[in-house]
Amino acid sequence: MGFRLLSYMVQIWESQRREWETEKIPQSERRLQPILPVLFYTGDAPWTVPVSLTTIMDVPEILARFVPSFDTLFLGVKETETDVLTQSGHPLGWLLRVLQKEHSDKTEISEALADAVSHLASVDENFAPQVAEALRYFVQLIFHRRSLEERDALVGIIRQHIHDHKELENMAQTTAEFLIEQGKAEGKAEGKAEGKRDAVLKLLQLRFQHVPETLSREISNIHNHIQLDILLEQAMTAQSLEEIDTHFS
Repeated sequence: MGFRLLSYMVQIWESQRREWETEKIPQSERRLQPILPVLFYTGDAPWTVPVSLTTIMDVPEILARFVPSFDTLFLGVKETETDVLTQSGHPLGWLLRVLQKEHSDKTEISEALADAVSHLASVDENFAPQVAEALRYFVQLIFHRRSLEERDALVGIIRQHIHDHKELENMAQTTAEFLIEQGKAEGKAEGKAEGKRDAVLKLLQLRFQHVPETLSREISNIHNHIQLDILLEQAMTAQSLEEIDTHFS
């Protein structure tokens, strides 16, 4: 981990160096920005390995002083008190609060998700980019960590608290991407088609809440990939369900 952190820092500094070259900053004004390394550990087992380059080296004590060293802040997410994570009110703290419950029962993760999304809906607009990332992460966590039976209810919690149209669009897009990729992972044409059908229906549910049974049935009976791609585009851009056309000539 020490080597990985060092490589990340070097990449950041290299990016700064390229920026100097692009903007033609005078040599006398070029200063690397200090970096504060923070390790967020999200595992369940205790972290016991020192975050140091020497842990991956067989280095004699007499040479140890030549090994690059730096301090690292460590946060064990699963073992940190909830109030500590959320006391600043920053979206990241509320994201970590939900992450704490990724393997908990449905009641616990539902409560954590509702608390987090409720707070995120009320934060200052200056945090809009962080809020968008947090919501996207929540959707990904739901689809990757929770059971199929829980998905609709958990995504519904997010929708109940988010009223910004753009945020809902982003959330729907994330859901669609996952369902399409899930279909591709099936490795079969029908698996891909099923993923696209699920994506269309989920998008419509997220955007318009209720999808008539007739429309749902019509979409479920479509197997043509081109037609499903057209429906996906309609689902993302339509202003009403009346604009969804399932009758292909």
